[in-house]
Order: sequence, then structure tokens, then C-alpha cells
Amino acid sequence: MRVRLVAVAAVAVLLGACATVPPAQRDASIIEVIDRFNTVDPGEFIPQSGVPFLFNDQVLYAESDLIAIFERLREGGLVISPRVIANVSARKVAEDARFDVRVFFDRLPAEARFVTAPSNAGDITLVFAGEANRLPMLVGLVRGRL
Repeated sequence: MRVRLVAVAAVAVLLGACATVPPAQRDASIIEVIDRFNTVDPGEFIPQSGVPFLFNDQVLYAESDLIAIFERLREGGLVISPRVIANVSARKVAEDARFDVRVFFDRLPAEARFVTAPSNAGDITLVFAGEANRLPMLVGLVRGRL
């Protein structure tokens, strides 16, 4: 009886661990966010993104700035392919990076994920941390690969 109880407890722990994989760790969730980025009005996409937001070598702190950037990217015709071509494991910041960019990286949670996806403007690295609406939050877009 005791062995059966231990086995049931072990299975419950394993199933619980599977259910708690953060959304930012799932490719399907990331692809869904990329698809929303491409199709949803920039103002409506704001709940799926967060500030501070890393945009290339700048950190944006206001949602209004983020909306303006998303609108400009949409007007410019940026389309990110909804497929992950690389996972970036290193979160090393260049020594000559601006102070606010270094602080942004220092404050990212351990479960933050960096992925590279192709776009019509070349490869883009997307930074995901936290979650909103049961999907990962986009907190950064960087042209190229980190």
C-alpha cells in the first residue's frame, strides 16, 4: 500500500511539473504571439507586450512609445515569420551597451526566453518574459541575432 501511495505521489508531481512549464518556454505559444504581432492592431497588441521593452539598443518605458514603435513597424511592412529558427541561450550583454540596456538584461527573470525568427527585414531576436492572457509577453525586439 505504501509503495502504491509513493508511486501515485510521484506521478502527481511529474504531471504537475508538466502543467507548470511557463508559456514562454513553449514554441507554440511563442508562434501564437508572433502571429498576433503580425495581424493585430498595434494598440490591441499592447496587453501581450510589456514595459520596459528592449528595442534594438534602446529601452522603452512608456506604453505610448511602444505603440508608436509597433505602428511604425507595421507601416514599414515588417512581418515576422511565425517560426522559431534559433533559441539564444546566452544573455550576455556587450560591455559597451548602454547602462539602461544592461539593467534591462540584469532584471530579466530566469525563465526569460530569447528566440530568433526570420522576417522580411532579416533575422529578429524576440525576448519573452512573464505572461499575459496565458501567453508569453513580448518584452523585446532586436534586429539580428544576440
